[in-house]
Amino acid sequence: MNERFRIRRQRGQVLIILFLGTLLFGGTAAGLGWIYGGNNFEQLRKQLKQAVPESGRRKPLGRILEQLQSSAEGYSTSQERQAKQLTDILKRHDGTRAEVDAQLAQMDALNLFSRHAMLDLRYQLRAGLSVEEWTVLFPPPAEK
Repeated sequence: MNERFRIRRQRGQVLIILFLGTLLFGGTAAGLGWIYGGNNFEQLRKQLKQAVPESGRRKPLGRILEQLQSSAEGYSTSQERQAKQLTDILKRHDGTRAEVDAQLAQMDALNLFSRHAMLDLRYQLRAGLSVEEWTVLFPPPAEK
């Protein structure tokens, strides 16, 4: 009976973690808004066109935005798949702590890799823009 209670409590804790992760980061690529300033990619493309009128400079920067979007969408898809796998383990009566720990480690590794990859792309974008152009795309937060 004690083992059954421990597994149920563990399942509840992981579901709470998944819920909070989804709440904080979103279940979609849109939840990664903090990486690219809170704007969606369509807004960023419009702002890029406004900030960088020269087509020759704008095209490579647009490709970086496309890579950012693709990375965010890929992360979201992988995150959803891994969350489902974790839930499936927790639903099984014979799921072990080692399986849960291994799945959580995979989720952490994906999160770390994705964040680094997207930040690297953001820095590539920044390198191609002047300070003024960057500020058009990523304006500082309004003071309260």
